[in-house]
Amino acid sequence: MKKRPTINLDSVKLISWDVDGTLYSLRQLRFQILMRFLHKCLAGHGKQAQRDLASLAEYRRTMDRLRRDGGRIPGPLQDDDRRSLHKTEQLWYGCEIERIGPRTGAQELLTKLSAITTQVALSDYRATYKLEALGLKESFAAVYAGEEVGFLKPN
Repeated sequence: MKKRPTINLDSVKLISWDVDGTLYSLRQLRFQILMRFLHKCLAGHGKQAQRDLASLAEYRRTMDRLRRDGGRIPGPLQDDDRRSLHKTEQLWYGCEIERIGPRTGAQELLTKLSAITTQVALSDYRATYKLEALGLKESFAAVYAGEEVGFLKPN
């Protein structure tokens, strides 16, 4: 059996965390969104739900294309369309992320690490509302979004 390396946390100045897929399960989120979509369809709101999810998927494809092209965002993404899309994103993702909660042990680990070093969250997408939904926001000194600073990971 391989021996795990030990880490001297006294020398760690900063820990940077990814959010999506690291602090919560993307598989569970996709399932919850599917269930919500089906519920909206059964309630007679399928067309709007379909438009919402299509716009979110299109934005994700745009971000994926930018990442493949080097990760630099050519201009600001803070226009009215993005603000509107962000509201749609929060409506669809925020309550479902809150429902599934953080990964097992994440809260405890973040709390322990907060006591000994600074932690930040770095995501390609706005993540503050996600961290709030998970109850983890207080563990981070700052939250950065690639879409706001003009570069996507791993750039």
